Formats: sequence, structure tokens, C-alpha cells
Amino acid sequence: MLKWASLALLSLIALVVVAPRVVAQDSRDPVRDAEIRDRSGEVLANISWRSTLRLELPPNPRGIGKVTVEWGDVPAPERLAVSLPLRGLEHFSVSDGETAWLVSVSSHDGSVRCSRQDRSGPQVSEENPIPSDSMDAILVNRHVLANDTRHTCGFTIELPLNDLSPSAHSLRIEWIDFYR
Repeated sequence: MLKWASLALLSLIALVVVAPRVVAQDSRDPVRDAEIRDRSGEVLANISWRSTLRLELPPNPRGIGKVTVEWGDVPAPERLAVSLPLRGLEHFSVSDGETAWLVSVSSHDGSVRCSRQDRSGPQVSEENPIPSDSMDAILVNRHVLANDTRHTCGFTIELPLNDLSPSAHSLRIEWIDFYR
């Protein structure tokens, strides 16, 4: 792992190259380390988190993006919170290879659709809801972005990761804006 000074420099460089930024964490939890990789597998930044991994994704003119968070043998995050500077949210997914959490927000009425798909079971949806004892609610908050002329709002999506496969050591995060 990189030294903190190198990590800060790498994070700064990676932000310019369209990498997510980790937001402040609760200091009572142990620090865990992970890598952020782009589509080609290149490491954009090394990050640290506590129980909730909070990522702030930078604006992307195309409105489409993918990142992979890898944490190796350390315990996985308990929750994931991702902030996206998008006008609409046609598609957002988080997958560990076994389970995929899917979120979309209607650009017309703002209604939120959440589902979870498991390789080893039936698709979870409105007709087949997520059991309350196996997964907390997915939270989707829409907010206005200050001083941003291109993107007038953004989304923060929080989801529990307590149903991750025990063998999971990474998450793939993908998103698509309605207005590309």
C-alpha cells in the first residue's frame, strides 16, 4: 500500500482523471483499504474506509461510467454510499458477481425503482420484495448541486452490503444518466 503522502497525491491526480473521491468516515471504525480501477483495470486510486464506504463520483460529460472497488482480504464494507452528479438515473448497479443491486429513478415523476438479483435465487422486485431481515432499505436521495451549470441535481444512493458473498473481494459500480 502507498504511504499517506503518496496516497493523497495519487488521489488528487486520479480525481483529474475521473476517479471517485472518498468522503469523510467515522473515526471509531477500523480503517480498511481498497483500490479503485477503471474499465481497463488500471488503478486510479487507493482508498481507505470504515464501516461505510462513501464515494463521490465526479461529473462525466457522457453520463455513463463504471468503476471497480477491490479490497482484497480485509472485511468488506457494511454499507456503500455513492454520490452521482446526474440529472436523471436511468440505471445504477452494484455487483459483487453473485448479487446485483439495481436502482433507477424516473426522469418524469422521480419515482424510485430498486431491485436485487441473485445468481442463486429468484429476482427480488416489487412483486417479490427484499425480505426485511436479510437487507435494509436502499436509500436514494435527490439533491441540488451548487455552482454547477451542466448538472442541476445529483443522487446519493446508500445500500447495505450485508448480503455480499463471503468470497466477494470487489464491487463493480455502473451508472447511466437519462440525459447523455
